[in-house]
Amino acid sequence: MTTSIIFSLLGWVVAAVNFYAIYKVWKANVFSKWWKILLPILINLPTLTYTAVQGVGFQLLHFLLFGKGVAQNYQSNPFEPIVAGETISFALPLGALYVFYKLDNWVRTKEYAEEGI
Repeated sequence: MTTSIIFSLLGWVVAAVNFYAIYKVWKANVFSKWWKILLPILINLPTLTYTAVQGVGFQLLHFLLFGKGVAQNYQSNPFEPIVAGETISFALPLGALYVFYKLDNWVRTKEYAEEGI
């Protein structure tokens, strides 16, 4: 039960990092923002998956939008803990990390291009 909570919280952290990277690009003064905004949305891999029955799994090429995915299967009793049918996945935010790494360089390149240096 605690493992599923930890994986769920990590998934929310990854989604928050991706949204923050999109916000930083949106507010930055850079050339061609559209593909820099798509990086945190699309480049999220490798993926770690947790299911209560099988445990922790690893998938190298698995697509998750914004780096977080939670799937719950239907159970007959709504008050029963959703542990048996729960699958929690989160991906490492490689696109967002790349944006954080390169954002300062992109802003400086635009400033130099505007000054004519």
